[in-house]
Amino acid sequence: MRAVWAAVLFVPLLVVVPLGEAAAQSLPVVGTELLLNSEVVSDSEVSEGDGTLSWKLSLDAPAPSGGLAVTYSVATLSGVVGASQATSGVDFEALTGSVSFDEGDSSETVSIVLTDDTEVEGTEYIYLRVEPSTDYTRAVTSAISVWIADDDVPAPVVVAADWGLTPSGLSDGDRFRLLFVSSTKRDASSTDIGVYNTFVQDRAAAGHADIRSHSSGFRALVSTEAKWARDNAHVNGAGAPVYWLGGAKAADDYADFVDNTWDSLASVDESGNSISATTSKNLKTASIGDLDSSDSGIWTGSLASGRRKDSRYLGGALLVEVAFLGTSGSGALKNDSGPLASGFSDLKANSHHLYGLSPLFVVGTPSSDVGVSF
Repeated sequence: MRAVWAAVLFVPLLVVVPLGEAAAQSLPVVGTELLLNSEVVSDSEVSEGDGTLSWKLSLDAPAPSGGLAVTYSVATLSGVVGASQATSGVDFEALTGSVSFDEGDSSETVSIVLTDDTEVEGTEYIYLRVEPSTDYTRAVTSAISVWIADDDVPAPVVVAADWGLTPSGLSDGDRFRLLFVSSTKRDASSTDIGVYNTFVQDRAAAGHADIRSHSSGFRALVSTEAKWARDNAHVNGAGAPVYWLGGAKAADDYADFVDNTWDSLASVDESGNSISATTSKNLKTASIGDLDSSDSGIWTGSLASGRRKDSRYLGGALLVEVAFLGTSGSGALKNDSGPLASGFSDLKANSHHLYGLSPLFVVGTPSSDVGVSF
């Protein structure tokens, strides 16, 4: 038998990459950062009085020959409820919608000049997004959202220095707010924040004689789906000291009020009487539904910042955020808990107290045409 030899021809394998893919692999990548006063801002919340923000756009490599144009838009942020989108040309100076990188450049900035108006309008947001293009690709960080806190509040109510509830040590021109915990409780089932405002106003009208005429100006310190506590109660901006009604100072200003710690937890009700708002449970190990009538919580539906708490706002899902002003018995609060956010929720059909926060007061000489409540 004759051997049969097969000749094997080795041909180098040529991998062909489509032109479109090859081009995509070499496209510049655009990423972004938010700057405030030349510093990178990690917490994207500012006040409308902060002036100018900078949105920095960076390329992963210098811009190619001929330069590069990157387009962006002010877009609607999907799923945001409780804050309104800021309007270009009204709430901030109109933006051009495009950034030009000269050849060799790798970063450019967009100036966002905020409008510090006098309108009481609540928290708004800007959502800037790099638009897609065949000339570049977008990094994961190609969009930012910025919350803009309103620093305006309704006109203050003028009260005399010797008014029964003017905190000691204040003089003409000093401003302050008064806070109480409602003596009665209610559920958190309603979606209408007006229901909760009416509840604390009714308590104020039945409370201390000196607040009855100002009862319509009180607001509930709660968040619903459509309204954040900070906006409903007007605690944005620098603000004024907050005192327990007829009692100790709770916070130096609004920033101190929403930092999850207060100067005093010696709470009082609408009549100025001491009231307990504590828990006997160890919330570090407690489960939903463990609260009972001995646990006097306060509905907030909010984060410590006064923003809405995910789905746990009043009138929302089955559970609502509840806060406590300390513990009783063997009670223990969760880490980083505070007077606005305990990190614990209760069934919305159950009953808890509410915070009532007064209108802004200013010490002066009252007259029939000076000072209005909100």
